[in-house]
Parts: sequence; structure tokens; C-alpha cells
Amino acid sequence: MAITREEFATGLDKGLIKIVSLLAKSPDRAFTDKEVSEKAGVDVKTTFLLLQDLKQTGYIVGKSIGGQYYYTVSDEVAMQIKSGGFEMPTEEEITRILSGASEVEDDSTRYIG
Repeated sequence: MAITREEFATGLDKGLIKIVSLLAKSPDRAFTDKEVSEKAGVDVKTTFLLLQDLKQTGYIVGKSIGGQYYYTVSDEVAMQIKSGGFEMPTEEEITRILSGASEVEDDSTRYIG
């Protein structure tokens, strides 16, 4: 079903929140897109595209190992999570960052791009 351009511009896939949460809860683990898809309950193709968006923000990194591609949070995010200085970004913050409409806040407790 088609949506309006306004819905497109302001909409946020709830799967993205699930993926961000999953990766933030496991800063010492790397997952394939299929594993992320299964754990987050998001379609594999959608998961792949959302992971690519997250890579562009710098929140996550990806790497091919043994013919399989894995994703994990960036070193900076992992350090913030482990030190207790990481706070999950709100849906509004994720939307702004992914749309390129906002610079990263000057608040060191948040990081996604």
C-alpha cells in the first residue's frame, strides 16, 4: 500500500529500534544480517537495508570474515556501553540522524553517528 510523502519523510521503521537495541545489548558480539533479522523479528531484506543505514551513521561497523559478513557496534559505541556512558537514542534522534537533518549532539552520553 502506498503512503504519502509526508509519512515517508517522518516515518521510522520500528524494526530499526529493535536492531539498535539488539546490537547495543551485545557490544562484544558480531552478528550476520540473518541473525539480526531472526533476533529482532524483522524481515531479512529490511534488516540488511537498515544495517546499511546504521553503518553510514557510524553506529555500527561491518566486516567479512570467512565468506560471511558480520555487524557489530563501533568501537566508540562499545566503549560507551561498557563504561555505562551510553544511553539509547530516542526514535526522534534516530530519525534526525538517519535523515541527515542534525549533527550529533554535544552530549557525550549519546552516540549514533
